Amino acid sequence: MHRDIKAGNILLDRDGHVYLSDYGVSATLKKGYKRASLVGTPKWMAPEVCSQEGHDERADIWSLGITAIELAHGHPPHNNLQPL
Repeated sequence: MHRDIKAGNILLDRDGHVYLSDYGVSATLKKGYKRASLVGTPKWMAPEVCSQEGHDERADIWSLGITAIELAHGHPPHNNLQPL
């Protein structure tokens, strides 16, 4: 799991190839297990990460969705709110 997908961690080269960077908080995950650590950038975190209920690779899919909104609008949803 990457655990910090956001536009700032997506790189493009001159040929249009896309690369994911910054694996500082990434982690491996065995099938059927979850992680309970609170890592990532708050506005891109899935609800289960924020609540520390336990998360798996689906949290990256949430972050990718927030990133798509960020790329379309120039900022993530609820950008005016401060993290708690």
